[in-house]
Amino acid sequence: MSNTATLGTTGFMRNKDPLIIEQPDFQSMKQRYGQRTLAFLGWAGWLYLLLPLVNIIGWGFGAEMFYEKIIVHSDKVELTALVITYVILVTVVLNLIAGWALYHIWRFAGKERRKAQPEPTMDELSEYFRVKAYRIPQWQKTKRMTLHINDKGYLEDIDTIGKNLRKASSLL
Repeated sequence: MSNTATLGTTGFMRNKDPLIIEQPDFQSMKQRYGQRTLAFLGWAGWLYLLLPLVNIIGWGFGAEMFYEKIIVHSDKVELTALVITYVILVTVVLNLIAGWALYHIWRFAGKERRKAQPEPTMDELSEYFRVKAYRIPQWQKTKRMTLHINDKGYLEDIDTIGKNLRKASSLL
């Protein structure tokens, strides 16, 4: 079954809310690759933010050339000001990141706030979708299923593997 309803704190999802797939094995290949692409872009962003550190490491490996080009052939006052500014900026950024991490450790350490939503019962699903409960196990066994929901949030059609089963009104 590719679509499952997750009941919110009120017992039912609000109208026009999309159905949420909370189990990765129910996601399509397109959704999985989309999620991986977003994760890759996020990590690439973090790596981009670490470029100054890479610069410092590069300078360390090219210390002789750095010394020759920057120390010997440059103005010592400008170089000192540049190094001091750079050290201050790196120190401020590292302190901000460390402060943010310590704040989250202090606030959330040992407090698990994420809780899995309980799976809805057959009766809750049948009440939510306004269908008979004996139909739901049949639908859960299908490999692919499309639910057509109207503007008011009610189930109109069910399509499994390209075959339209029947109008929801006839399923009541």
